[in-house]
Formats: sequence, C-alpha cells, structure tokens
Amino acid sequence: MLEGTRDPGMLVVGSSVAWRHFNGTAAVAMDPALKPYNAGFCGANMTEVEKITNWLTGRLPSVTRVVLIASPFDFENCTKATPSQFNVADADNFVFEGGSPALYYARYFDPIVLAKNAVKVRWARSSVTAMDPLVQDLYGDAPSEPLETRGLFYGKVAIDPPCFDALRRTAFALQRKGIAFDVTITPMHPNWVRQFAPPPYTHAFDTGLQASLAGTKARFVSTTFQPDPHAFYDAMHMRWSTTAPFTRWLINAVNAKEAAPPVRIASLGMAGAAR
Repeated sequence: MLEGTRDPGMLVVGSSVAWRHFNGTAAVAMDPALKPYNAGFCGANMTEVEKITNWLTGRLPSVTRVVLIASPFDFENCTKATPSQFNVADADNFVFEGGSPALYYARYFDPIVLAKNAVKVRWARSSVTAMDPLVQDLYGDAPSEPLETRGLFYGKVAIDPPCFDALRRTAFALQRKGIAFDVTITPMHPNWVRQFAPPPYTHAFDTGLQASLAGTKARFVSTTFQPDPHAFYDAMHMRWSTTAPFTRWLINAVNAKEAAPPVRIASLGMAGAAR
C-alpha cells in the first residue's frame, strides 16, 4: 500500500478530486517531513469518506493530520436504501492482511464485463493521457492529463443533508484521536459555478459546512486557488499539470490556518472564486 512513504504523517481523503488533485511529490518538495499518503477513493460520498477515514486512521497510528479535499458532488446520495459497496473488512484483509486478489476479483467483478474492459483497463493503467487513467504514483496520487476535454460533464448537484452529518462525525472522531483535520473544497470550473451554483445553493452549502464543523477543532480552508479554465477537463477535475501549484497553495493555507487563532468558517464564495 505505502510504496512512497512508510508510516505516513498526512492522510489525504475524499473522492476522485482528492485522488487526482493532491500532488504528493510537490508536497514533499515543500516539506519532506509531511510524509503524505493519498487515500482518495473515486466516487466516494461523505458517508464512505467517513468509513475510509476511520478505517485508515485506526490502522495507521503515525497519521497526525487528515486533509479532506472535497467537491459539492461528494455531498450527494448519503441517504441510500442500499448499503455502500465499500466493505471495510474486505479492504482491510486485502490491504493489510495479504488477502488473495483472486477472491476479490471473483466477488467484486463481473467476469464478462471485466473481459470486455480488459483492453481499456490496460491502457488506463499505463497512460495518464487516458480520460480516466488508473495510474498511481508512489504517494497514492492518480495523475490525469487527458489530451481531450469532456465539457462540464457534471450538471446540477443535489445536496443530501446526511452528508453533513457524516462530515461532523468524522471531525469529532478525528478530534478524539488527537488528529488534526483540515477541510477544503476543490477548485471548480468557473462555467459550472456560473451555471449550477446560484446564491441559494451557495448559502445552503456554506451553512451545511459551517454547522458540520462548528464546535470541533477542524479547520475549513477557504479555496482561493483558481486556475485558468483550460486547466480543467470537466467541471471538477483539473489536469495533473495544475496539481503542483494547487498542492503548494493548500499546504501553505493549512499551515497558515494552524498558526492563526480559530475563526468563523469563511464563505466558499462560489459566485466569485470557483471551487
């Protein structure tokens, strides 16, 4: 699991925006003592992020800081009739106990679909220029530098209030463990912000985040990093070439928050600086 760093000090969590936007190489170049590991899971919503964070911080006692890089889409679909497909027991056995890969291929992959996708998966594992590459670096990051764009791709977001409850539980759980917790929202394509983030949405999302973290030691880092629109290949994913400056901004912002006294959580400012 931890090829690039043993006993990580910083755990990065979230969905694909955490997985693809945090640049461990850039972080370590700033401060080798950070020892980051990227545990972003593609498609994870906040209830799944909560489960993953609890699992890994329980397994990795060296972690002293957790950084959540989220998007508004991570706050959808937390009220589900069906349980999450992420099984902690299976993941724990596979990652930490040396479980046989064959068992998990048999349990989680349809053989017909897997056979059809074999060529595509092979390409995705070998090239960061694929639209959804599966390449990972030593820090668990997932570089993505597609040659094409797919427009905004994502439309309107439907915020689900229980997602904020999951964030709050995560903040308190980390506080009990003595682990610092920093939360930020990834930059978003400005065209998506203009089209799908009107003031009522902005207010509701801000209020939900503020209520989630109120009374905890978690720190919200308001996103001021805004790359050029050409840095995005859809509404919420930036190309890998933009992740180094984003990561440097994030590390500096987190350090500044740590040095400053606690303040009221700032507005996300979606109508101006994109997320």
